[in-house]
Amino acid sequence: MARTVARVIVDALQELGVRHVFGVVGDALNPLTDAIRTTDGLDWVGCRHEEAAAFAAGAQSQLSGTLGVCMGTVGPGSVHLLNGLYDAAKSRTPVLAIAGQVPSAEMGSDYFQEVDNDMLFRDVAVFRATVTSVDQLPRMLESAVRSAVSERGVAVLTVPGDLGDRELADDRPARFPRARPVTRPDDAGIREAADLVNAADRVTLLVGRGARDARAQVLELAERLSAPMVLT
Repeated sequence: MARTVARVIVDALQELGVRHVFGVVGDALNPLTDAIRTTDGLDWVGCRHEEAAAFAAGAQSQLSGTLGVCMGTVGPGSVHLLNGLYDAAKSRTPVLAIAGQVPSAEMGSDYFQEVDNDMLFRDVAVFRATVTSVDQLPRMLESAVRSAVSERGVAVLTVPGDLGDRELADDRPARFPRARPVTRPDDAGIREAADLVNAADRVTLLVGRGARDARAQVLELAERLSAPMVLT
């Protein structure tokens, strides 16, 4: 059974473990908000302003270590996301923003409230794209999520209001990587760092995002060295 664009997006969010989508309802988002309404385990969190929605998505991402998701409708709705998305970008946390757009046949015609989202989000986003054909959706959604997660930044996917209810001719699930990449120095580098620490009389720890998943180990090291800690 073929799925609509809105259903493909919502199913993908569920697969990714997303539980909340923050935003302000608008016409271009109606298919998406309705798909969320009929989906168990995925809640729409209505905000009074799109800026607050973007800040909330970024905060949730930072606190949970997972992908934050927010939405803004055509024109001003999407523009209002900017401040919160800049905060997420500077905090290096993955956020997916789904932006509404005027009907696809009206794009480029200076239609009422039309904004060039790809240009608008150029500075803040590691990925930005506008869906112009329904069958582009799975691949574009994959690219948006992968970019946000791997580059720890903001991805903006723009969906024209008339495409949300359309069914995909080539319906396939969006596919996402399951394992998080792990970066570590080689054994020689770790040994050299340990020797430097052991040889020092007094040590102060500067702890950054690379130690995010090693809280217990960092605290144990600080206690063993009687070292004060500074966070980036």
